[in-house]
Amino acid sequence: MDPKKFLDLAQLLSSGTPQPERLRTATSRAYYAVYNFAFQILTEMGIRISTGPGGHGDVRNKLSYSKDKGLQSISSQLGDLQSYRILADYRMPDTKAESSQNVKAHVEQAKRMIAAMEHSCLGPGRNKIVEAIKEGEQLIRGGGQTTN
Repeated sequence: MDPKKFLDLAQLLSSGTPQPERLRTATSRAYYAVYNFAFQILTEMGIRISTGPGGHGDVRNKLSYSKDKGLQSISSQLGDLQSYRILADYRMPDTKAESSQNVKAHVEQAKRMIAAMEHSCLGPGRNKIVEAIKEGEQLIRGGGQTTN
């Protein structure tokens, strides 16, 4: 499945009649559109991502290792969007997750994040991004030690 279909669904849910369940689901789908798109594109680039619960942090970490300012920003934004998703999915008393204005902002943010990942990861800097991520992985595994 194309992860961007989740973004289409989020847009549909956020543009309809503002009902709590629609708005909360829109935020959740926006997050999963970005997360799954990032997972897919990184995997296609030859980057290994955990398929378990740690995959969410793994995606953010790999984006942060990229040395690409746009992808590093997306890493941080993905963490924020995940926090909004948790609020929407699990914190029913908190009505911020039911604000049409907030939800539409989450959906637009997700759209921009996916476009930025496509631009960076499918562009001419792709190989440098892969190198940087693998270097970052090696530094983490090696405890910050580099070998010459």
